Amino acid sequence: MIDTHRSVPQLRVDALGLPPGTDPAQLHRRSTLAAALGSAAPAIFAVARTLIEDQGESLRWAEGRIAAVRAAAPIVVACPSHLRDTLIEQIAALTTMSPSAIRQTIAVDLMADQGAIA
Repeated sequence: MIDTHRSVPQLRVDALGLPPGTDPAQLHRRSTLAAALGSAAPAIFAVARTLIEDQGESLRWAEGRIAAVRAAAPIVVACPSHLRDTLIEQIAALTTMSPSAIRQTIAVDLMADQGAIA
């Protein structure tokens, strides 16, 4: 019998961004792997960045920036609380929106979603 009530330890997954076309083995050969890994960040940041950058040129307009925040909102909500402020700061930098505007957009959308479900 499988114990489905057993606690699972928290898993942390970090991601390291490399320039396009870079072979990770090159880092090892150049003895720069340790330094590169030092810049690794929780993968949730990379996922949010990708969702925002996928908005492309639309980030030039307010509607595109709001769409980007909405695309990243599930990641922000799922983010561990101790990383959330840092994630919101990164989203702010990518969208040129203020952290408070990002929080407000996410909160309004969450309230609307919960109202639709209730």
